[in-house]
Amino acid sequence: MRAPLRRLADNPWVIRYPAVVERWRALLGELEPLFALPARLRGVVLLGDAAAHRVQLALGRALARHGPFADEPAAVACVGQGLLQAERNLQARGLEAGSRVAIRVRPAGARRTSAAPVV
Repeated sequence: MRAPLRRLADNPWVIRYPAVVERWRALLGELEPLFALPARLRGVVLLGDAAAHRVQLALGRALARHGPFADEPAAVACVGQGLLQAERNLQARGLEAGSRVAIRVRPAGARRTSAAPVV
């Protein structure tokens, strides 16, 4: 994964934009644990991240539509309604809150079989 960074270091753009390469190097350390996961688990993590992003966007839109709140209970009610709407949207997409994602786990070196998946 560090090979593309090494190739990037030889690129003439690095001379013009050295801060970009330094930022990539700093962020790469944060991404290494994700890319160390097997592809199936990485997909589950990214799926959860996408769902959380959708909820964040839905709450942001709800708060922007509402404007200033009269008091704290009104703000809590608005956020609660936004979360309920986000949950309905996730359910419509098949990403229900608390739903389990089936993951096949095989011991290292094991070959695929037609046996039932282990969760």
